[in-house]
Amino acid sequence: MLRVLVSLTLLLGAALFVACGGDDDDDAVTASPTGAAGTSTGTREATRTPAQTDETDVSVTLTDDSLTPDPDTVPAGRINFNISNTGEHPHTLIVILTDLPPDGLTTSAQGQFDPAGSAGGETILAQTSGIGSGANDVLSYELEAGSYVLISNAVIDGVADYANGMYAAFTVE
Repeated sequence: MLRVLVSLTLLLGAALFVACGGDDDDDAVTASPTGAAGTSTGTREATRTPAQTDETDVSVTLTDDSLTPDPDTVPAGRINFNISNTGEHPHTLIVILTDLPPDGLTTSAQGQFDPAGSAGGETILAQTSGIGSGANDVLSYELEAGSYVLISNAVIDGVADYANGMYAAFTVE
């Protein structure tokens, strides 16, 4: 009887060990259980690859005289611009593909970015409508490697946000 009880205890212990010995993390594991010429090595060589994501979050803060992306350099892929307007006036966010410096875009007489007057070196890829004071918005867009300029192009009291310094360089690698 004692022998049966000891055997059952060992069997139960082994079952618990096997059941609880799993890997709880979500990382992908690539294992190679064989050695040279396909012979078994009795060990596993594993390489961990963290779960990959092609999305990057960028915080963009709009004030009444600045536009600040954080970070300002990101990897290529889907970019989620999480925009927060902390200024007193409504502003916009426009993503422009260009090799021009942030303060070198084509402008109108009011100092507003003017894509119609562009010589072709500025391409608007994405934009928001007006974002009110104290409001938040999200603008998501797939960006390839390149140089970009982020601007607000609203006109407040006859002065364009762009002319008032609301622009920033943005790089995608």
